[in-house]
Amino acid sequence: FGRLGDDITVDYDAQIRQHSFEDNLLKWGPNWIHNGTSILQAGIVAMSDCGEGVCLMHGAVTWKGQLLEPGMAYSGAPAQPVITSEELIEQELMMTQSNSSDDDLE
Repeated sequence: FGRLGDDITVDYDAQIRQHSFEDNLLKWGPNWIHNGTSILQAGIVAMSDCGEGVCLMHGAVTWKGQLLEPGMAYSGAPAQPVITSEELIEQELMMTQSNSSDDDLE
């Protein structure tokens, strides 16, 4: 059903759905989840292709047939690009460093 690349993260309660039932018929297609893709908690990739380095945020859902562009982070239902994956990683690193420096003060 699906073709999965390397280094993919599928978080708790996330799903990759590669089929649907329409007009009483089972439909599926070969969809790609490329290298380095992360599907965060409760995210759903529904019969869509994910480019390399995509991040599907918490609770985001794709439309059937949607193409998620490489290196982007997506949020919402339907999933829309909100930030580049690189910027998202930088933000998370800054938050982690901020939290660790707050812990050092205590």
